[in-house]
Amino acid sequence: MGALALLAATLFGLPALSAFAQSAPPLKLYIGFAVGGPTDVIGRLIGGEVGQVLKRAVVVENLTGASGNLATMALIKSPPDGNTLLVTSLTHNVNTLLIPEQTKYDPINDVVPVSQAVTLFSALIVPYDSPFRSVADVVAKAKTASGVTYASAGIGGSGHLAAELLASRAGGTMVHVPFRGNAPAMLEVMAGRVDFMFFPMVGLQQMVQTKKLRVLAVTTAERRPDYPDVPTMAEAGLPGFERYSNYIGFMAPRGTPPSVAAGLHEAIKTAMAKPSVRDQLLALGAGPVGSSPQEFASFIVDDRKRWADLITTAKIKAE
Repeated sequence: MGALALLAATLFGLPALSAFAQSAPPLKLYIGFAVGGPTDVIGRLIGGEVGQVLKRAVVVENLTGASGNLATMALIKSPPDGNTLLVTSLTHNVNTLLIPEQTKYDPINDVVPVSQAVTLFSALIVPYDSPFRSVADVVAKAKTASGVTYASAGIGGSGHLAAELLASRAGGTMVHVPFRGNAPAMLEVMAGRVDFMFFPMVGLQQMVQTKKLRVLAVTTAERRPDYPDVPTMAEAGLPGFERYSNYIGFMAPRGTPPSVAAGLHEAIKTAMAKPSVRDQLLALGAGPVGSSPQEFASFIVDDRKRWADLITTAKIKAE
């Protein structure tokens, strides 16, 4: 039985898939960021469970660099047979807005959205022994002659955009130091070689508990129960950050039949409904979503407008 029919079978009940376990090809996941970062961790967690649901092996390939562009282009060049997915984030839209000369894809028409898996909020972090004890301290230093530096997972990532939003609102000099993923960026902040960054909350708590990092503020609308003493950005005098959350989702190549996309979504939804998976996602600081292909497609259109408005209003540049 071919891959298309195999995935379409999910629409009529996942147990039927077990009969095709021996013949099903591996499901490949392209991830555009470094191993150990939020996109990688959540992509592997959900992807591995999807493999169990579909009775298929899962192969993950991290194509780092160019803010996720390499992974996106690899997906676009893949056959639309249901065997390849992209684990993506807000850079899918933002790359085409900030660095259009480097992006050779249409974020709306060159992919088939399958599901927005989770929503991610961020925290403004500094080294534990940093002299900064508040957002106001960071802003004050930014307004001195030396300014401050901030790390990110790359141009157009959530950390880049959040820091540029901070710079546009607060003023001062904030120099961008991009990396190939959040994991290496966080290590540089932890080592004190970069002053701060906005880091997705995935896997952050352990670093805070072991006193390697300090959280100065969170971008959620309300304080987090896992960081009850940490103010929101709004409480720090800078409202509006909660509107610019990140996400992690799954996309298929253009031309993937709707029945196949729907089957993949059903597998993702089934995987995310497992209490163990949901508990892990919540513990990582992610908000489970599991939207349908149609819902995710609408979200991508709205998301593009949201970031386009911010980039224009805040005058954010790729440099």
